[in-house]
Amino acid sequence: AIVGQERSLQPNGMPQGKEPHSSAYRHVLYTYACTHILVLASGILSASRLEFLPMAGGILSLGVMCGLGYTAVHELVHGRAKMEHTLASVMLSFMWAMHWRRSHLLHHKHVGKREDPSTARKGENFYAFALRSISGNIKNGVEDARARGHSSAPLWWVACPATLTCMFVLLGGIKAGIALVSQACVAAIVLETVNYIQHYGLERKRSSGGEYEPYSVKHSWNANWKCSNAFAFNLQHHAEHHLHASKPYHKLHNVEGAPKLPMSYPVLMMLSLAPPLFRSVMDKELNGLSQASRLNSSAA
Repeated sequence: AIVGQERSLQPNGMPQGKEPHSSAYRHVLYTYACTHILVLASGILSASRLEFLPMAGGILSLGVMCGLGYTAVHELVHGRAKMEHTLASVMLSFMWAMHWRRSHLLHHKHVGKREDPSTARKGENFYAFALRSISGNIKNGVEDARARGHSSAPLWWVACPATLTCMFVLLGGIKAGIALVSQACVAAIVLETVNYIQHYGLERKRSSGGEYEPYSVKHSWNANWKCSNAFAFNLQHHAEHHLHASKPYHKLHNVEGAPKLPMSYPVLMMLSLAPPLFRSVMDKELNGLSQASRLNSSAA
């Protein structure tokens, strides 16, 4: 069943029953990624033949679809096979975000820290966060590539999407190029709404010596709605994902101890676009966590 909510497990717990076969689930991922690329390419060419308003609607739809495609890219980036990384790069070319392969892995290293651009601070509105996250992730990706001796990587991150855009211009005219770039912008907004939700207000404490506490499940918001998890490769099981980044999506579970979102990702993604509404929901959750933490500390 893909409706309702899942039960919680210990961070190292496993459900009863036979463990699912990994290869079948990887083929689902590959099929999704290839289908996504084909549908997106044909959609861009189709949208470019429309008048302004229908074209704008088509671009918006494609951008949302492309934004949801980040869930597959996310899984591929954490994969171990070279083919998976190549497939992720092709998808990211359509998103004009090839730097994300590197910057996302850095997010895992710094999640919850003040300097992590992908960790939203309590009280920070979505629009301020999105600007900080997009610019910070590009900066981190470029700096990491240079530190690793891959100084030409940022050039490829621009050259590949630019070449792809030129190909669409040749195939469908300037409107096709505009459609590709515009849907990539919409996809970036979709991605940032998810980034905003995942760690909102859950910053790691810092000692007087400047050292951060270790990451734990309390630094990621979890959501255990089966339906939205089924459509997002279990991305809402975010706490365990940060504990075991290489763990494939079908083995992720809703672990105990992780803060629980009051609503699923899609609802909170829309609420994030209206900061007062979002804060009225999530700041209340954060205050409840703080109060529970103080009570536990007093009891100890």
